[in-house]
Amino acid sequence: MKKMYLGKLVLHWCPQCNLPVLGETCACGCSTQKVNITPPGDIRPAFNYDIDYINNTAIEMFGAPLIATGKIAILNKVPSDDRMEEIIVDGAALANIRFVIESKKWVLLTRMEGAVRLFPGKDKRSKWVMIDASAVGPISGGASTLAPGVIDADPEIVPGDEVVVEGKKSGNPEVYLIEKIIARRIITIKMPTDKQYLSHLKENTKIHNGDAQVLALASELYGIALLDDEEARGMAEIEGIEHHGTIYLLLRMKKMGLLTKEETIDGLNEMLHKGWRCSTELYAEILKKLTI
Repeated sequence: MKKMYLGKLVLHWCPQCNLPVLGETCACGCSTQKVNITPPGDIRPAFNYDIDYINNTAIEMFGAPLIATGKIAILNKVPSDDRMEEIIVDGAALANIRFVIESKKWVLLTRMEGAVRLFPGKDKRSKWVMIDASAVGPISGGASTLAPGVIDADPEIVPGDEVVVEGKKSGNPEVYLIEKIIARRIITIKMPTDKQYLSHLKENTKIHNGDAQVLALASELYGIALLDDEEARGMAEIEGIEHHGTIYLLLRMKKMGLLTKEETIDGLNEMLHKGWRCSTELYAEILKKLTI
């Protein structure tokens, strides 16, 4: 079914002022970023009362407030059996808050960005489940969390609780780095909206669900798909989607002056050490490009 909206979506966010703007240009002169919201697009500002009950619900469920003091929030009414609203802060959807008729209570349904803000660590937090790094891929692809993949969990969880799943493994500092750059909106998490095209890509059972989502989003945004899997790259060729591998990022960062030649080579060698496969010929070709 085609998505229905209440007219043209005008909600944008100014990255300079960190304010919602109803247009493509802020009063400061900065270009704004369009905010992806759930249809039909019935938005309103969050007032103090709204922020209080959202934060009280977050504290009751997870032990921490969702909306930081002084932050401006936008609420977007979304379809549900009873009242449910999408919570937008800093130009990103953090969670949905839903009123459950049976319990007569509010429930917070966090998104990735919301979970990152609630859980910079487990201290004094509640309703958390920590999974092994090996379980992150399947769960990200829609699989259920099973007992063998669980490292630790809040002992006070009871059946029916909403929980936040943390994909950390002791000794993996890059996971914490990723959380920080997501929270700072250097990286924005997006999902493809064309589910029909995504289903078409998933017909190739050799392609991981995450790679299928990357391909669908790249096609949707006319962007570049970053893929290292050979099967996924083959599908990108068939679909006419521009694609590159991880090494493309290293070379591009070097070209932009974000990395020195030595740092780029160190990064390349670290990838090889971690198991990235590279032929002698390709390695020599990469080194040659670094001298140009």
